[in-house]
Amino acid sequence: MLHDIIDTLCYSLFGINVVLFTFCCKAKPSQSLLWLKRYLWLMVPVNLAVHLLSKLNIHNLFMSHVYFTVQFITVSLLYKNLFNHVLLRKIVTYVTPSILIAEVINYSILPHKFFEFNILEVYLCSVPLAAYAVIYLFRSIDGKNKKWIYFSGGLMLYLLSSSLVFSGADVILQKYISKMGFINFWMLNNIVYIIYQLLLSFDWYENFRKPVTSKNIAS
Repeated sequence: MLHDIIDTLCYSLFGINVVLFTFCCKAKPSQSLLWLKRYLWLMVPVNLAVHLLSKLNIHNLFMSHVYFTVQFITVSLLYKNLFNHVLLRKIVTYVTPSILIAEVINYSILPHKFFEFNILEVYLCSVPLAAYAVIYLFRSIDGKNKKWIYFSGGLMLYLLSSSLVFSGADVILQKYISKMGFINFWMLNNIVYIIYQLLLSFDWYENFRKPVTSKNIAS
């Protein structure tokens, strides 16, 4: 079925990016690149768990909380190292723990939310990252360094779209729409995720791939 093909494409592109940024990057990576690698590596077990639980027809909504939290922490630290303005770095430094504390308070007050879609968490973890991406894009428009442009654009698109999709998914579940109707709606999120992964691959090709040397050509 179409949704199976799209789902497979999502995991395949993600796996390709894990390989590219792990084994096919330039030597001596920057701190930002190291945080991107950590982000990808940590997402491997998360994605595997989501996929396995889904195949076993086991409730896996709680994994979304792990996904959003891991993504928020690692990508926040990525942008903290990308920003060269002191104020921007301080903003990331203070916003990151504040969001995590807000999450802890939220689940302490409403523990049942851990097994549901938590729209507050979606926005808390997505809006700051989207803002960082937008700020980086605007600050890079006139600059000579074009690294992270495609990643930031893809991330911004994915976070804004997925936030809307998650919000809509929550409404759909509350109205008890059929499982197939929910899957068809969820495909929108996967399509945007594919675009995000493609842009990440393009960023690798343009800025982070290992240079071709005469030794490589000869071999």
